[in-house]
Amino acid sequence: VFVLTLPFARAQLHQFHQLSKNEGLVAGTNNNYIFEDSRNNVWISSITGLYRFDGHRIIAYHQGTAEGDLIAEIASNSDFGEERQGRIWLGLRKAYVYYDYTTDGFRDFVVHHEGKQISDHYDWAWLDVRDDNFYFGAGNFLYYVNTSQPAQYKLLDSVRVNFKAKMLPLKNGGVRLLKILPDSDV
Repeated sequence: VFVLTLPFARAQLHQFHQLSKNEGLVAGTNNNYIFEDSRNNVWISSITGLYRFDGHRIIAYHQGTAEGDLIAEIASNSDFGEERQGRIWLGLRKAYVYYDYTTDGFRDFVVHHEGKQISDHYDWAWLDVRDDNFYFGAGNFLYYVNTSQPAQYKLLDSVRVNFKAKMLPLKNGGVRLLKILPDSDV
C-alpha cells in the first residue's frame, strides 16, 4: 500500500510511505479500500483485518483485539465513510459498524429480517455524506440507516450487493446503485 503525503515545504515536493509487513500490515492480504479521514488517519480494509495509519505507525484491528463491544469478525471488503460527528462507518463480514474516536472503540449492529438475525455478507457499504445515510448489504438485502439513529435500519430492496457494486449520488438528492453482474446473469 502506498500513501502519498504532499507537504508544503519547497525542498521536498513529495513524501512517500510504503506500508508493508514491516509496518504491521499482514503479508499477502487484499487491501480493497483506502480512506483518509478528517484527522488525516488512513484506514485500510482487508480480508485479514482493519488497519489505521496515523502517519507514523499502523494500528491493526483483528478479531479479539478491538476495544468496545465489537462482536463482528474484523475483516472487510467494505468502503469507508466519515459522518458529520466524525465516526468512521464500514461493513464487516458479520455486522455494520462505526469507529468512534471519543471512545477509541467500535460499535457494531446486526440486522434482523423476518425475525431472524442476518449473520453474514455485510461486506458492502457506502456513506452518503450529504445526509449521513449509511447504505449496506446484509445477506441478500440492501439496507440503509441514518447515522444519527444507528440501530434504526430500513430495508430498501431484496438484492445481494457485493464489493464490486458502486453507489452514486444523484443531483436530485437520490442515489443510484450500480451492480456488476457475472457474465452468466447478463
